[in-house]
Amino acid sequence: MQDLEIFVTGHNQFTLKGERKPPTLANGVQHRQERAFGKFMRTLTLPFAVNEEAIDARFENGVLKVRLPKHEAARPRKIEIKA
Repeated sequence: MQDLEIFVTGHNQFTLKGERKPPTLANGVQHRQERAFGKFMRTLTLPFAVNEEAIDARFENGVLKVRLPKHEAARPRKIEIKA
């Protein structure tokens, strides 16, 4: 999508930036508008570090799906107990 950008910075800052354009009506009059249009930007702090190399974003059936896998350092690991 040309009007949408996704950034991950600092391993856990997710930013979505874009522009929502108003629909164009071919033959009709719009009486009510329920959604806002224009530029937007949202930044979320994730609770874990993200593997930036494995991020996957897809736009399917009008829905943006973003997959943010955890970084290896953020995953729990088993510690061997020595006796």
